[in-house]
Amino acid sequence: MVSKNLIQGDLKAGPRKDQPDCRNTQHFAGVDQTEDPMKATFNAASTNAAQNPSQLFGALGLPTTAVDVSNVRLYRLPQVLDRIPVSRSSWFAGIQSGRYPKGYSLGLRTTVWRSDEIEQLVTSLTH
Repeated sequence: MVSKNLIQGDLKAGPRKDQPDCRNTQHFAGVDQTEDPMKATFNAASTNAAQNPSQLFGALGLPTTAVDVSNVRLYRLPQVLDRIPVSRSSWFAGIQSGRYPKGYSLGLRTTVWRSDEIEQLVTSLTH
């Protein structure tokens, strides 16, 4: 239905009074638009992040005693790709297929791999 204002030639007419203004951010499905979506994502990740080293070790499946952890390092992707000569896309395809180990997420943009899992993979690929 055409607005009565537009029929009369008023091109600056706003939305009809019986319809909500589509520019009103409070209208969309009751979603609160007051908080920045990136900040909301960061806050959610921060809430789920490990709060201390023992929680981090537990999330990574590592023993929590200092003696047992001393031999395990955490590798970022460039370090992993230095040890295993494949491209980045081949690495992630291998993770999807189950050929390579999955990483452990430490945050929104931080993924690590355990050194013992990478060394085991290197050994299995060379023998």
